[in-house]
Amino acid sequence: MPENSEVILAGRKYIVLEISVKPKKARVKEREYIQHYINLPKWLATKLYEMAGEDLDVELPVVMLISPAEWYHGILWEEMPERAWKTIPEKAKKELEALGLSREPRKPVYIVATEEELKELGLDPNKPITLKELKKKILEKHKKKPITVSQPT
Repeated sequence: MPENSEVILAGRKYIVLEISVKPKKARVKEREYIQHYINLPKWLATKLYEMAGEDLDVELPVVMLISPAEWYHGILWEEMPERAWKTIPEKAKKELEALGLSREPRKPVYIVATEEELKELGLDPNKPITLKELKKKILEKHKKKPITVSQPT
């Protein structure tokens, strides 16, 4: 698996990578609390400033699309045999491919659609959808409803 990948969502580039949330115990007036931290690698912070065209000494607002990682996100493809990819459940493969983190990563481009539009086509918006599946469902829908085209007179 690559260290990170890039995806394009609604015309903007995003970096996809695995980071971790680390708990740290803190004591305040004899009460114990747990604080959670996310540390960004230096290369990532530098890349974010570069993408924004800002200097490293200014506060930089960042948009994060976050989800807890499943077990398969931690696989190091370069250390795994080819057969490892074949053992991963299909749902997991689709998610990894959608994130650009598969065995042979490609830069995905996302298509903007509402939940209702996907449900109308019989697709589950909570699962990764491939262009092949989307095309199939659109064609099925148009076969049921003939498209009428009026000719100019």
